[in-house]
Amino acid sequence: MMTFLGLHFCRTKNFLAMVVVFLLLTELLTACANAGDDRVGMSLHFINRGINSIGVYRFAPDGLEGPVPGALGPDGNSYERNKQDSQVGAHMSFMSSDNKRSVPQFVDIEWFVSTPEYRAAFSEYKQRFPLRGGMISKEELMQQKIEREKIEILGRTYKRRIDLIPILTPELLAQVRANRKNTQLKLKVVFTDDDVGITASAEVWR
Repeated sequence: MMTFLGLHFCRTKNFLAMVVVFLLLTELLTACANAGDDRVGMSLHFINRGINSIGVYRFAPDGLEGPVPGALGPDGNSYERNKQDSQVGAHMSFMSSDNKRSVPQFVDIEWFVSTPEYRAAFSEYKQRFPLRGGMISKEELMQQKIEREKIEILGRTYKRRIDLIPILTPELLAQVRANRKNTQLKLKVVFTDDDVGITASAEVWR
């Protein structure tokens, strides 16, 4: 009986030792993985400083599709310029888990500018084809499609690829990585009708 208890005690100690070693190994591997993971989260702030409304179609760091704000009204008038940047535009997030290639080296941006000609034609279109309930004939649907295509070409679509390497400097990235739990890269994306620019800073978000 004593021999059996002794064997059981030894096996229990061995099992507990194995559990402790496994937990320590798991923690070590996790720490190593995190140390080698240089991905960072990004807080995106889209601002339209132009004179026309725009629609942002695409924001793709390293070609990977990211969040887009859709329509942005013009914040370039004098009233809006008296506001703080945080009070205008659209705020979105691009978490570190969304980016499979660590810190992006470039971003592709595409947007549509609602020109005065486009807005005038679209206003006329809404008068000709007001929203109403009930069924619409195929002929009318086809006519609406043709008219919309004519209107679309009155607007302007722009595409830009912005190099992020000189913007996301090593010093800035080190500042973000030093406190990963509550610090993100903040990218401010500013549109001016036919152009767009990006600035970056470290943002403590909690």
